Amino acid sequence: MTLKGLVFNIERYAVSDGPGIRTLVFLKGCPLRCLWCSNPEGENYTKNLVYAAQDCIDCRECVKVCPLGAIHFNRHTFKIDRKRCDLCGSCVTQCYSQALQFDSTEMTVDEVISSVCDDLPFYRKSGAGGVTLSGGEPLFQWEFTLKILTAWKEKDIHTAMETSGFCKWEYFCRILPFLDYLFFDIKHMNPNVHRKLTGVDNRLILENLSKLSCYSLPVVVRMPVVPGYNDSIANVKEMARFVKTRGHVSHIELLPYHRLGVSKYKKLGKPYPLQKTKPPDPKRLEKLKQVIESEAVPCRIEE
Repeated sequence: MTLKGLVFNIERYAVSDGPGIRTLVFLKGCPLRCLWCSNPEGENYTKNLVYAAQDCIDCRECVKVCPLGAIHFNRHTFKIDRKRCDLCGSCVTQCYSQALQFDSTEMTVDEVISSVCDDLPFYRKSGAGGVTLSGGEPLFQWEFTLKILTAWKEKDIHTAMETSGFCKWEYFCRILPFLDYLFFDIKHMNPNVHRKLTGVDNRLILENLSKLSCYSLPVVVRMPVVPGYNDSIANVKEMARFVKTRGHVSHIELLPYHRLGVSKYKKLGKPYPLQKTKPPDPKRLEKLKQVIESEAVPCRIEE
């Protein structure tokens, strides 16, 4: 049986997710539910029906073709009864303006590889670059991830992965030999606070980061900086001290919280959890950077 996975985006010409020019492959499924998640379409390992109101021409053909009566217009307000919808796709096929679409595509390993190989000339010409797996959480589809990485390494493509680190080590360690670079997230150092912010505690995450010290793989620790949730001096200092004892970590990257994912929640019919939260002040970011560097750990602020 041919192994398939769910891919919700393939982004080209990225420059902030590994060395050189990258192609990012976003895989579905994630065990965490971070309050600030900017890719909510990547959380569940299922296709989702998304609705872009700005593209809708109000033709209402979707209402006519839905066999279960799951789509409604009420005074120009569009609503999907997601409990009733069985994702048959009739409305997507009938939508002339593509306001209704599925958020992901089922792909084989060969299809993913073929898509990425179109970019090989750019990697070779730049002398750097490669492919980065993201999500969601790539380790949620660990078998699919393993097959993809193995195939890329056979083609001598530089590989990287972005991970929450929340995965059984027996699966994680099988993937490591096929990685050239790893981005590893730390959301918060306190396990109880981590559970409140993400739905899981951080014990497994920190254990896995520690186990990585046995490998020569370059690791970058990333922390999303979310004002009022994880940007305290005490939390950042504790993270820096923890990372400092893990010599395989090259540096820490601070990722400023942003609101670019708000429109995605609307398309999915979900409320955005952090309505009142604003991006961090640059001065605060610089202060956190200084705190980390005071512990002799290199730090960068992602633009």
